[in-house]
Amino acid sequence: MQDQDMMLLPVQPLIKLVQSNMQLLMQFSMSPEVMSQSMTQMQDLMQRNQGAATHIVQSGAFADLIQGLMKNYTQFISEAAQASMSVLTQASMASMNQMQQAGESMANGSGRRARQAARA
Repeated sequence: MQDQDMMLLPVQPLIKLVQSNMQLLMQFSMSPEVMSQSMTQMQDLMQRNQGAATHIVQSGAFADLIQGLMKNYTQFISEAAQASMSVLTQASMASMNQMQQAGESMANGSGRRARQAARA
């Protein structure tokens, strides 16, 4: 189970980023500003694509979307770095434990051999 958690740890920030961005895009697309402009200017959007798009880009909803995306990516980078450091730390600890166990095993084995040789 611990190996599975260790493998999921680096992916968790990406999953969180995708979920946060999906929520932001949903809020943006359902915002009153975007909904009203979309409904009232649908034909205009088809005919004069650039002009209608400019209105949307200049809206407060679009500014909120960009600000939210920037926040999500900043948080993602931070969490991904933390997850990577955690995985490296866990891998290092596991490696040190294995080396310690191997050293103890070798020490115990050579001690037994010495006692057996002394008895013989």
